[in-house]
Amino acid sequence: MKRLLTDRQYSQWLIISLCYHAVRQGLLSTSLATGYKYNKLLGIRKHVFKRRNPYKKGLKATYPNQYWHADITIFKTLDNIKHHIYLIVDNYSRKILSWNMADRVCGEIRMQTLLEAWDTAKPEKQVELVVDGGSENQVFGS
Repeated sequence: MKRLLTDRQYSQWLIISLCYHAVRQGLLSTSLATGYKYNKLLGIRKHVFKRRNPYKKGLKATYPNQYWHADITIFKTLDNIKHHIYLIVDNYSRKILSWNMADRVCGEIRMQTLLEAWDTAKPEKQVELVVDGGSENQVFGS
């Protein structure tokens, strides 16, 4: 194992790859844990794990009704009927301000949910609406 770990030919190989290569070639009869153990005992390779943050910082409100998110979720029932659930959510509190369910996608229903959310929240400052490019968010008649 020491010879494999120090060989320049395998310097870029992972320890797991070296262990499985050695077993396939009949050089060693070892487990993966043993390969890591010998590497640690001999101090040949140092493991540097670069942990990537899978969570990117998104939009974060500092007060209620700063950002609203509007989107549609499609829910399919057992009888194969699609229902479109329209949502308006406050970014700060994560509260659902308005919702509606319909069997179609259209801008009129989106507008109804926006007006209902406005009446429910009664924001005192300007609200920024965050939406995707879906057809429900397009201007009427376009």
